[in-house]
Amino acid sequence: MGQVGLDSFTDSECLALLERTPDPIDDRTLICPDERGEVNRWSQGLAEVFEVVPFDPMGHDLPPRVPAEPITFSDQFWNEGEYSVCKDIFHEEPFLSAVMKLPAASGRVAREALSNAGERVFRPDEVQLRMATVFTHVEQPTWEFESPMEEGRELYGCIEVHRRRFPIRLYRGACDAKALYSYDLRVLGPMLRLELIAAHELGHAIDALTGDLSSRPLAAETRATVYASFLAQCSARTMRTFFLEAARAITSPLSAQRRRKAQLVCMARRWHTFEQYLASARAGWTSSEPRLSPGFSSAFACASPAADGAQASLSVHECPVRTRQGR
Repeated sequence: MGQVGLDSFTDSECLALLERTPDPIDDRTLICPDERGEVNRWSQGLAEVFEVVPFDPMGHDLPPRVPAEPITFSDQFWNEGEYSVCKDIFHEEPFLSAVMKLPAASGRVAREALSNAGERVFRPDEVQLRMATVFTHVEQPTWEFESPMEEGRELYGCIEVHRRRFPIRLYRGACDAKALYSYDLRVLGPMLRLELIAAHELGHAIDALTGDLSSRPLAAETRATVYASFLAQCSARTMRTFFLEAARAITSPLSAQRRRKAQLVCMARRWHTFEQYLASARAGWTSSEPRLSPGFSSAFACASPAADGAQASLSVHECPVRTRQGR
């Protein structure tokens, strides 16, 4: 096949390939937790594309469901390999200006945080040092299976910024969100929809730590969504890089392996499309504000567009938490 790149196949060729073999990683059953906070360990798509089998090295069956890993985004900054893939994204405006207003983490905190991913960052730049401050103030997001309704809107995520460490809640509807306020998310898959919701709440944490929450509430919602788009764009680029490198690693001339290579390249193209969408949509989000007039005091929630007849305002003072039996 020669040198493999994103343009190795046409859109029509990739559309046909992806119809037969959907993206095995952007699978809702692998991403969106159930009422127990669990996701599938593997999928048929993983088995076909990556030749993954649901057994451990000793040949024992693995449990089909496992606890979902929390979405933290810390590896985007703490893992030098991942950070190098997205460094140019995080040095774009307005993300860079917002981050540079954050206090830099102390030397000890930064060293602990930046080596937490298992790959030490020897010379962190200012963005990494300042984002370390954010991650030390934010708790890992917790999953709530129910999607609460507040004043005619379905809540997707929520953060409380009045505590010493900010708790983040993610709700069931985040995986299927078609819009965040008036911002269209339909082009994205479940992984990026969920990550954009989680990153939106992290955007509120950035505002809280820089003191920008005192500005107009509408502007705060816009900023949180714009900041989130940078983190989600990094995720899309990381996935595009992963699939493309996996395709380039296949050198076998066998027809089955050539097909796998084609599938991987087309999946890389899909994530590249997501990356381009987030970068281009961000310009529109930056220049507009959601059709919402929130009255937040100590908690910030992201939500669906208002249902017909719902009030234009949204006021959340605490993040709703489902009370489970035995919890």
